Amino acid sequence: MKKILFANIGVRNILYCGEYIEEYLKKNNKINSFRDFTQQLLNNFKEEKNKIKPIILDRLLEKINKEIYTAVLFSTDQRNVERNDQDTFYEGEILKQIFTELYPSINFINDVVKCPVFDHDQLIRTYRSRFLDHLKNFQWEKIIYCDAGGTSQQKFASKIMLEYLLNEEQLEVFYISQVRRGESEILKAARYEYRGIIDREHIRQALNIYAYPSVIQIMDAEKLSIKKPLKQFAEFLKFRFYQAYPKSESLARNLLGTNYFRTEYNLIKYSKGEPLGEYRGFEKIMDKKFFFRLCEILEVSRANSKIGNISHSILNVTQFIENYLFVILKKFGYNLRIDYDETMQRMIDECKENFENIKEFFNNKGRIKGGIPLMIEITRNFNNPTNNEILDIITKSNSFLSKYINEQNFKGLDSLRNKFAHEGEIIEYDCYSRQPYFNDINNLYNIFGLPYDIVYDEMNNKLISLL
Repeated sequence: MKKILFANIGVRNILYCGEYIEEYLKKNNKINSFRDFTQQLLNNFKEEKNKIKPIILDRLLEKINKEIYTAVLFSTDQRNVERNDQDTFYEGEILKQIFTELYPSINFINDVVKCPVFDHDQLIRTYRSRFLDHLKNFQWEKIIYCDAGGTSQQKFASKIMLEYLLNEEQLEVFYISQVRRGESEILKAARYEYRGIIDREHIRQALNIYAYPSVIQIMDAEKLSIKKPLKQFAEFLKFRFYQAYPKSESLARNLLGTNYFRTEYNLIKYSKGEPLGEYRGFEKIMDKKFFFRLCEILEVSRANSKIGNISHSILNVTQFIENYLFVILKKFGYNLRIDYDETMQRMIDECKENFENIKEFFNNKGRIKGGIPLMIEITRNFNNPTNNEILDIITKSNSFLSKYINEQNFKGLDSLRNKFAHEGEIIEYDCYSRQPYFNDINNLYNIFGLPYDIVYDEMNNKLISLL
C-alpha cells in the first residue's frame, strides 16, 4: 500500500549541540535569528551535521519508513511580513538532507509555505492548494499526517483541510508527544474516534481565533451530531463579530427561547441593546444605540489584537473612528450616512464660515479637502471633556494632523490601514507597537469602559462547554 507523509515543521524539530536552537543562541549570546542560524548550518552542513539531531519526526520515521515512499515537510518562508526570523525553510532543507541519507528509498520534499503563518484564511487556501497538488501528482492509497510543529494556525489549517479532502479510510493521524528533551512518544488517533474528537478540537481551536465561519462549516459535517441551537449560537457569534446587526439581533432573541441559552447573560444583555462599555458619561455625546455599536467595534478590535491579527484590529479602529466622527458631526447637521458625497461637499462649502478653527487651520494647508482630517477639525467644535479626550487620540494617530508626523518611522493609523486594505500588506505587531499613539489607541478601550474579559472569549467558552 503506497502511503505519503505530510508534516508541518517548527523551530523545535532539530537540536544543535543537544539544545533547541533558540536556547543555544541565547545561552551563547548569539545575535543570529533562527532563520539566519539554520541558513548558516545548511551552508556548512558537512562540517555541522554531526552536531545536528532531528527530533520528533525521527521517531515517527523509525516506525513508518517502510510504509511510505514520499514525505512532504511543510516549512515556512513568509513574504510581505516584517518579521520572518523564525521561518523554517532552511531547517526544512537540513531535515531533507539528514532524512534522505537515513532513508534513501523515500522521496523527501521541502514544501514551502509563503503566506503569513498567523493568517488563518490564507493558510487554509495555501494548504488546500498544496495538498491537492500532491494528491494529484503522486500515486497513493493512504495519507499519514503528523502534527510535528508549526504555529497553531498552521496545525489547524492543515488538519482541517486534510480532514475534508479525504475519507476516514484514507487518513492516518499521528501525534508526537515530547516526553523529555529530544525524546518523543508516538500517539495514533483511533480511526473511528478521530473525526468526532478532532472536529470538536477544531471547533475549539477555531473559536480561539474567532474563525466563526470555520466553526459553522465543521458543525455542518454529516458525522457531527451538533444540536441546532448550538449551530445557531455559532451563527450569532459570526454575525455579531462581523457587526451584521439585524441577523445577530434576531438570532439572539431566538436563542433566548431555547433551554440552552435562556439564562445566558451576554445574550440577554445584547438582545436588550445594553452596551458592553460604561454608558455613564456619554449621555450628552450620543444615544445609547450608537454607544452600543461603537463598543461592539472596539471589542472586535480587541479580539483581533489578542490573537495577533493586527491588520484587522487596525481596520476595526479606523472603522470606529469614522463611526464616532459620524455621530458627532450629526450634531452640526451633517448626516454622512444618508448621502456621503453630497454632505461632505456641503461641509467643505460651509466650514470656513461656520467654524473659525477650520478657517485658521486650513489657511496654511491649501485647498480644503473632504475626509477624516476635516471631520476631526469640525468635531472639535463640540466642547465636551470626553469628546476632547477621544479626539486627541484620533488626532495623534492621523497621518495629516498628528504632532508626530516628523518623527522617524511614524506611520499614521490611516496609512497602516490603507497598506492593508488596498495593497494587501500585513501589518505586524512590532510595527504597530512602535507607533507613538499605540498606547493611546489601547486607552480607547478604557475610555469606553469595556470589561476586562473579551466577551467573545466568554461566549466561546459557553459554546465549548455545551459541545
